[in-house]
Amino acid sequence: MPTTRVIAQSPFDNTAASIVLRSCDNVEFYVYKEILKVASPFFSTMFSLPQPPPPTNHSINPSSAMVDEMSPEGLIIIPMPEDSESLDYILRVCYPLRTPARLTSLSLVEKVLASALKYEIDRVVDRAKKYLVRLGRSDPVCLYMISCKFGMEEEARIAASLLRERYCPIHPRGPRSPSSSSPPLPLTSTEKDFVRIAIEVYNDKYSDLPAIFLYRLLKYIQSGEQQSFSHPSLLSPHHPRDQYPGCESLVNESDSTLELSSDLVDLLSKHPTDILLQSSDGMVVPTHKLILRIASGDTILSQSEVGDCPQRNNLSLVSVPVTGKALIQLVRACCFPLGCHEDGHKPEDDLHLFYSAQSCGMHKIATTAKERWLSHLNEDPLNSYFIASLNGWVHEACEVLRYMATEGIPASSMCVTAMCIPGTAKHYHALLQYYDAIQRLEKTEEHHINFPSQGVETWNHPSYASSANITPMVAFRALQVVLSQGCNYGYGILPKIVDPPRHQKGSLINVNVDKYIDDPARFIRAMVHDSRRLDKKRKRCLEMIDASQIVEAATM
Repeated sequence: MPTTRVIAQSPFDNTAASIVLRSCDNVEFYVYKEILKVASPFFSTMFSLPQPPPPTNHSINPSSAMVDEMSPEGLIIIPMPEDSESLDYILRVCYPLRTPARLTSLSLVEKVLASALKYEIDRVVDRAKKYLVRLGRSDPVCLYMISCKFGMEEEARIAASLLRERYCPIHPRGPRSPSSSSPPLPLTSTEKDFVRIAIEVYNDKYSDLPAIFLYRLLKYIQSGEQQSFSHPSLLSPHHPRDQYPGCESLVNESDSTLELSSDLVDLLSKHPTDILLQSSDGMVVPTHKLILRIASGDTILSQSEVGDCPQRNNLSLVSVPVTGKALIQLVRACCFPLGCHEDGHKPEDDLHLFYSAQSCGMHKIATTAKERWLSHLNEDPLNSYFIASLNGWVHEACEVLRYMATEGIPASSMCVTAMCIPGTAKHYHALLQYYDAIQRLEKTEEHHINFPSQGVETWNHPSYASSANITPMVAFRALQVVLSQGCNYGYGILPKIVDPPRHQKGSLINVNVDKYIDDPARFIRAMVHDSRRLDKKRKRCLEMIDASQIVEAATM
């Protein structure tokens, strides 16, 4: 309790009010219930509920967690989570005052929006939105992130348009608005531009927002394609683990139609069970204590040995913090080797089993399930990276990063969707930092293509095979020339380059090869030789970068 009372400025210093709101920084606001009830459905409902009797002394009333103490005038004091600055603005908008309240910073706008949305004060929300756009024009990144956080699509589009205008090259038609129906403007941005822009627009203050918000912004800046920016929103931000369907929400997933698989039923029916496990949604699965003991289920067994453990049919009934679906998977993993897959088994099933086993203290099952999931890391590298980062698995996250870089998967081609694991912006930023570090190391040896015009003799020069740095798109174009001229090069490389590499079809380097090349076959031979040299250089760069430091910073 504050030793010295701090009273808010007029008109919230009128002791004739009906209630006192105390901010988190201990400033007391004398307000009228009637005004709050008209302005806010939240307060209208709260004040319509039966109120507890006023406390007789300056102590917390145990019948109401909201009531803190009484003011000297005998008014109930309600502690509020808002600070005095944001609470003062909200109340001034609710009150019929001649001088309008003003917002002076984006941080204050963000706090006011969070409170106004929580208390359902539409008038405050509308005014705060106007200030958000007005103040956000000088800081469009914050404007964008705040808008996405609260699901404000129109404001997010304004911010995205401002940022694209900043980073896109000048075009006669001007930058394209996200709401425009005209086709996207052609861009000359490259993979390096994508990573550079991502590093510049990232803001640590919004590191825990979903990565999808940052990804959508970057793709719009790069391509101008119309899309939704702020849905789904984060009106009540939670830790990513609370949103990821493989963590707590998986364990709480309910399915009333679940049945035990036939092989599990046969096994349990042939051998009398001696313990019952009950899921959080009421499903009961019989099993054996010996199996649980072998599978490191000591936590479950210890509950069955306490004196007040519930009984059913003379068997201990132990509650476990997973649903029926997760419990069946867990018991099956105890009864059968983890190498035995059911039909339709997916890598996600191993991850789900890991979380279920971990929540029940079955560490052997959890470890084996995790190892089996890790064997599929490269099947969906982006989601694998997010999962590993969210769980603090630094080594595994680094392995995925190295795989993506070694395979030449461009950062701009990694599609973060709402269906992806909701990695946070800081995890996505760490990935982009890694790519940026690679690009910086390679910058000393930029890939330049110098096409000779002197004829075949120049191409046959021995130095050319080691100096021509050819991109996959240029090689593909060169092959088109080879085929059109009927050249016979006889090197057996046709199967290797007949299609553009799957991760580099979007390369923006598209040289008119037939304008420069007198001997396309020689050109391709040089490309094959040089691509091997570039692969070696890329591997050396990867060895020089400590990915663990980048990932650890994002998982702290």
